[in-house]
Amino acid sequence: EAMMERDTSIRSNAMKAIEFEMSEDVKSNLVAFKAGDVNLVELSLTPEETVALASSHTLDEAGLQAVGGLISQEEPRFVFLRYQKSTEQLAAETGGLFDAQSIVFFVYSCPENANLRLKMTYSTAKATLIASSTADFGISFDNMVEVTDTMELDALIAFELNAAAAAVPAGSMQHAATDSKPKRPGRGRGGRRPKKFVADS
Repeated sequence: EAMMERDTSIRSNAMKAIEFEMSEDVKSNLVAFKAGDVNLVELSLTPEETVALASSHTLDEAGLQAVGGLISQEEPRFVFLRYQKSTEQLAAETGGLFDAQSIVFFVYSCPENANLRLKMTYSTAKATLIASSTADFGISFDNMVEVTDTMELDALIAFELNAAAAAVPAGSMQHAATDSKPKRPGRGRGGRRPKKFVADS
């Protein structure tokens, strides 16, 4: 039993030690994301296990309601998203799209039919990327979510924004008014429920 615990500890430390280099495009876009110049950054991993830029967008309010179609549906992706809480709150505060009260999401999209090796690599890189984003670029996340189908993402984001607008911590399933309680996406017949995740330690 002691040997098993030691082996597990060694494997855990080895996973934490893995570093993933970022391309210059990624670095510049994360700086732009932090500054509010872009509000969607999609990242991928190369065969050499370098974090690469898949896409970057500056979306208006309408575009922010349909981000699922912008993200790869074939391979895993890491996505940085910034949403305003609501149009009304935004107008009352600064009137700008990228205000201090915006909600920042880290999304890990991992299609069920993705290559198993890719799934394992992305899963390993997730914690490293989150830590680097905060330590090196000053990006903090209000919500971290995982989806297997990017088409479910817009409904999930809408749920979280409704929770925030209701002055309930994002991610909570409880709302003051039962009649107006939004339904959690992904619970329909045959559907899969998107899940929240906590960054690997």
